[in-house]
Amino acid sequence: MFIKSLKIESKDGIIRDMPFHPGLNLIVDETPESQTETGNNVGKTTVLRLVDICLGKEPRSIYVSPEDRKTVNEQVRQFLTEKEVVVTLTLVSDWSPEAREVVIRRNFLSYGKALREINGQTISDTDFIPALQQALWGVNTDKPTFRQLIGHNIRYTNVAVHQTLRYLEGTVSDTVYEALFLYMLGCTYQGADIREKTLDQLNTERRFKTRLESSKSKNIIASEVGILKSEIDELERQKKQLHLNPDFEDEMQALTDLKFEITTLSSQLGSLQLRRSILEEAREELLSQRSDLDTESLRQIYQQAGRFVPSLHRSFEELLAYHNSMLSQKAEFVASELPSLSSQISNLQRSLEQLRSQEQQTSDKLLQSVSYADYEQLITTLTQKHERLGALEQQIRQIEEVDSEIEKLNAIMSDIDKDLFDQAFQQNIQTQLDKFNKHFARISRQLYGEQYAMVYTVSRNKNTGKDVYKFGIVPIDSDTVNFSTGKKQGEITCFDMAYILFADEEGIPCLHFGLYDKKELMHGHQLVETSRFVGAHPNLQFVASILYDKLPAELKDEKYFVVKLSPDDKLFRF
Repeated sequence: MFIKSLKIESKDGIIRDMPFHPGLNLIVDETPESQTETGNNVGKTTVLRLVDICLGKEPRSIYVSPEDRKTVNEQVRQFLTEKEVVVTLTLVSDWSPEAREVVIRRNFLSYGKALREINGQTISDTDFIPALQQALWGVNTDKPTFRQLIGHNIRYTNVAVHQTLRYLEGTVSDTVYEALFLYMLGCTYQGADIREKTLDQLNTERRFKTRLESSKSKNIIASEVGILKSEIDELERQKKQLHLNPDFEDEMQALTDLKFEITTLSSQLGSLQLRRSILEEAREELLSQRSDLDTESLRQIYQQAGRFVPSLHRSFEELLAYHNSMLSQKAEFVASELPSLSSQISNLQRSLEQLRSQEQQTSDKLLQSVSYADYEQLITTLTQKHERLGALEQQIRQIEEVDSEIEKLNAIMSDIDKDLFDQAFQQNIQTQLDKFNKHFARISRQLYGEQYAMVYTVSRNKNTGKDVYKFGIVPIDSDTVNFSTGKKQGEITCFDMAYILFADEEGIPCLHFGLYDKKELMHGHQLVETSRFVGAHPNLQFVASILYDKLPAELKDEKYFVVKLSPDDKLFRF
């Protein structure tokens, strides 16, 4: 699929309608280099972001900082939402008049006002990505995801701009990249859909076991359990010997019941006393609001006011008396509950006195027993030992459950990996890499005179303990790698174009365009060679945002420009 057009419109009309074409497409920032601070102050990178949003990226990413999601560009957000901006991306299968089109429309509103439309059909949030992949490629994949598969086609984030292979945002595991590149190479295998999920579960279980045994291993814990059980048996034997008083247990239970009842009544008493205090304070506050002002002075004021307000029929004394009367009535109402509260408090206090007397009598009786202090200490120690034993046994059960789950997951992985890492499958990977590298080496040699290849290794994952395929880029016929920024940009471009050519040969669904930011980092002659290469291959479309001043002379041609932006004519024109 190629980009045919990108349209930006609001409720006031069309803002931009940008047609694309085969080959090289440039989004040009005409701001002089001396005036450009960020290289993205007019919206050239935003064009790439809008395409990405139409392909499933979260719409709010257009105004939220990628470094800090709490940082929001309110000016852009308000414009996009208040103007009800809609972005329409039209993709085509080829450049013929009969080409199949996929039209995608998105907006920046939330919930029920959000627009997610494919070929005129409204799609729900959860179904949008599967529906989009189906519309573009006629297939659906779970692992890898559609967004992962098109990650190398859309390179404007910092990681995607500077990394050829590990271009996905966030922390991405080796198993994710393994599934991604095996799929991209057309190396399918039984269980591919569950391997990544199983490895993630295995990693989680291993980490949990590590935390469980962070201080002591299962064997050490088991030894501690055996010692605790022996100590508990000895304490139980001592406990039986202390049962000298036949009424000891009953009296201990009676003391416990008394303490519980005293605690309950004390809590009730505290609540009642607090309520009484609040009511008394409320009554005093109301009574304090009564006024005893100098009515003689205010009478003179009222008389003067009467000359101007004939309808003033009430004297100040009457109003003041009314005010004080109302306050008194409120105070009486508030205080109406006080007698009842006081009575309840008195009753509870008497009950507490009686209970405390009984408690003291029972305690004194028990204290007369020689075994009481020893018995209490023994019970406390025994309780602590049982609690510790319970915690250790629970820890052992958790470790055993984790071990059992790890064993099950390892069995699943063994069934999958027996074919995944055998000689035949590895030979299949190498065969596919040879096909891909035919294009990769040729393009890299043409662009900057060096040949590169994609290779694989089998590595043991330290978290899961399982083998995993890792992929990398190496130079051919060279012992050193040039790490310059310009060379890296050329390597990335060569990889992406080589993959499109490879995928078409193998019948693997893919996008036929690449979106690139910061291509001013690329050497001028590489840009020219890239333009020539994509111009000679009709199934490649190269879209780049770049400063006009950084363009080589050969590319300063209107036929390459999709849109020209400047401080006086920014993307959204506001």
